[in-house]
Amino acid sequence: MRINQKTKSKLPTAIKRIIYSALVLVLLTASLVGVAYLLLTQPPKEYLPKVLSKAQQEIADNRFNNKMAEFYNSINRMEPFFVSFDQQTINERLLLDDAQKYLASFQKPSTWQLSQAQVSFEDDTIKLMARITHENITSVLTVSLHPRITELGKLQIKLGAVKAGLLTIPDRLVAPQLQRLKQALQEAGRPNPKKQNDKKNAIDTKEILDKLVKALSELENQKQVTVDEVFRTQDKETRLLAVKISEGKVELALESSWLED
Repeated sequence: MRINQKTKSKLPTAIKRIIYSALVLVLLTASLVGVAYLLLTQPPKEYLPKVLSKAQQEIADNRFNNKMAEFYNSINRMEPFFVSFDQQTINERLLLDDAQKYLASFQKPSTWQLSQAQVSFEDDTIKLMARITHENITSVLTVSLHPRITELGKLQIKLGAVKAGLLTIPDRLVAPQLQRLKQALQEAGRPNPKKQNDKKNAIDTKEILDKLVKALSELENQKQVTVDEVFRTQDKETRLLAVKISEGKVELALESSWLED
């Protein structure tokens, strides 16, 4: 039997093309995986946590406490007032040891480890960020929120992009994490009999935690949430009138009044 010379010459060429195509596909896949990994592990430019010395921690703590004292003093004047919080003051406060321990308390027994929470203020946007580690991969989780005061005077917060590194997380993967956060908040509100005065503390925080859980449920279903714009402190209530978010700063307009008996 004689083999056609043309078939004989074409056969190796066809096999080579298949092999070359397979190699190109493997290289492209490897490149895409590499790019995805780089995007996943690359932190956003706004995320700039730093290590604070003991002296710097004391300064950061005092600066934040002074800002909160200014806030409460303004409430006591019983008239409309403005208060602003800058990004640096909040971020340095979030890096203190007690803030880190509080963040860690929401993780047990989760395999997701959160640390070094930070915020970023941009035009009409608040970004909440934290370093997240899962199965030896470390990334930065970013949640974008868009708050505004509605025509009815309600505070409405719309959920924006949720990212791991520079990669946007699909909605179908966001919902389970909101559910997990709700469970963590519910667990945090339960009294711990091993701690003294825990019952009192749980009562003090129950209303806040219940509102957060309700807000997360609404956020999960509708991608936006309307929250109570009134903050109560002892015998007064303070109503949020306006929110302005600009580069590195959030400004609030508020008004206080006496609570009715």
